[in-house]
Amino acid sequence: MAYQMHAIDIDDAFREQGDSLFNTFYNVHHQTGPGKDAMRFWIPTRFGEGHLDLRKLADATFSLGTTRFNRDVNLSDNVASSIFSIRINTGADASFRIDNTAFSVASQTTSLRYFQQGANYQRQFSRNEKVGDLAFTFTEEQFHQYLESLEHPELSRAVDRADYFQLFCQAKIDAKQRYLIAKLTNNPYKGALEKLYFDSVAGELLIAALGSLGVDNNSAATA
Repeated sequence: MAYQMHAIDIDDAFREQGDSLFNTFYNVHHQTGPGKDAMRFWIPTRFGEGHLDLRKLADATFSLGTTRFNRDVNLSDNVASSIFSIRINTGADASFRIDNTAFSVASQTTSLRYFQQGANYQRQFSRNEKVGDLAFTFTEEQFHQYLESLEHPELSRAVDRADYFQLFCQAKIDAKQRYLIAKLTNNPYKGALEKLYFDSVAGELLIAALGSLGVDNNSAATA
């Protein structure tokens, strides 16, 4: 029988470290001044093993997570604020529900998603399933500013019509993105040079991911 893991379970575990996971994500995401701009959370051992890293990158929030659950898990959460997210799925095929609509994202793909404030997100994880996810998250205003730099009128119009939840497009991770992900996850520096290296490589990866969004405009959704 699947274990029901809600946001409060994760919050309780991480409150021992001084912050809750979801509150910290939104604090990092909306932060504009000096302060904590990099956080790491370890998945509680009662759920499995893995961690989630959060970092600021210009106007976006970068997240990198690797997880393997030790049981079947159903995770649910309500979206706290409207966001656009460019997500690179390096793990297994992923299926999730937004209220009563089911979506699927293939393994080894880059996708663009829109989550409206208040949407209920539910995802099932199988025991020993490898979950690998790298994402760039933006507020609506921030993402529109990035999109203005791309010559992609069809995507721009689709983004303007975004409502509640949208899975705009999926494209296979290309060789350039794989190369940059490998560089990003094997940072050879520490201290100030570590941040400089991260900002440079992550920025290049973001540009590469943005450039791939028009490759495949097929989304997988079933009522």
